[in-house]
Amino acid sequence: RFSDADEHQHLQLQQNLNEGLRPLLPRRTNSIGTETVLVPRGSFWMSEHDKNAQRQVTVEDDFYMGVYQITQGEWEAIMNEIQCAFHPGGEYQGDVEKLSKEEIKRLPMETVSWNDAQEFLEILNERNENEGWEYHLPREIQWEHSCRGAMSSFEDCNFDFYFESPTNDLSSLKANFDGNSPYGNAAKGPYVYRSAAVGSYDPNVLGIYDMHGNMWEWCEDAYRGEEDSYAVRGGSWISDGVACRAGFATWYESTTTISYLGFRVAMVRK
Repeated sequence: RFSDADEHQHLQLQQNLNEGLRPLLPRRTNSIGTETVLVPRGSFWMSEHDKNAQRQVTVEDDFYMGVYQITQGEWEAIMNEIQCAFHPGGEYQGDVEKLSKEEIKRLPMETVSWNDAQEFLEILNERNENEGWEYHLPREIQWEHSCRGAMSSFEDCNFDFYFESPTNDLSSLKANFDGNSPYGNAAKGPYVYRSAAVGSYDPNVLGIYDMHGNMWEWCEDAYRGEEDSYAVRGGSWISDGVACRAGFATWYESTTTISYLGFRVAMVRK
């Protein structure tokens, strides 16, 4: 097990998170600009069958989570080519024709299968093999722990959305999804009809962006034991608010490529 803090510091960190305070967490940035933030180990109440706080689980080790979804710029830096919908030459190129090249690089990578993501990660790990870290897709337990801001109590894990403070309401002013279908008591809001640059909306207490909306995110886990089908989390730019909840999960086959399906990375010590 590794940690960037001793046990006393870890307990203080957990207390701050439970009190809704944003701690200053260690961050790391790799050679292609992928930024990750420390997510502290600990127990929390995890969802099951799309319902919050159904079972208490423990994340045994600290890990680092991608601050942003993997961008088109990061993808191209590793794969040396790019084919996706919101890109010049892509299916929805008209939706981004007014954006600069640099702005397009900050859009999340999409139309990427689980298998494609694994290929990206394999090359990324080869490039960083001497740094002592290993990248992988987040496991569902890591994804949800990160989404919920590493909060631990039953009460704190019973909310649907996590920004500076947890809430059960979601407006499209807070996340990129179909604003005609908000959640809870939130009012209808704008609908941009495409992906948004990563980091365009408010982060959660850990400083992680777009855990609700923008892109569905691949997880490492097979979905409820289904063969060659993998869990996705978080909702997307095309989703209703209900699908953006922290406890909501669905799945796609490993070869699926869609304009609202991307990923972020997790990182652990080798």
